[in-house]
Amino acid sequence: MDFRDIIDCIFINKQKYWKILDSDKEKNFFIINKKFSRMYPEIAQIFNYKNMDKSIALDKWFFHFRDKKSIPQWYWNKKKSKINKDKIIGYELIERENISENDLLFLNKYYKIELKKEILKIKKYNTPSKNNM
Repeated sequence: MDFRDIIDCIFINKQKYWKILDSDKEKNFFIINKKFSRMYPEIAQIFNYKNMDKSIALDKWFFHFRDKKSIPQWYWNKKKSKINKDKIIGYELIERENISENDLLFLNKYYKIELKKEILKIKKYNTPSKNNM
């Protein structure tokens, strides 16, 4: 049984939940707990304890959602990106300066003014002047 079947049992076919083997619960616990953490991060963190019995933790989730009759919309939606990539400046620096995209995101977040100044300097020095032609 895969995690989609277990989710179906948790939210829709509740009577079938008790037929799920503990081994299936343990095998699929991580991905289910990760998805539930989108809406309930505190509870998911408690269940993330390394010695936690995963089948019992999944039973706790089942009881938590006992009144739900359908799969919530937030379960299947992708996590929203916190950074708007359209507003990121300096992508030309990734190859030129051999920096990673994460470094560039960091610079945009904390040093945007300084980054703009450096990009202007680079463009100024890379633009061929009329005297050199």
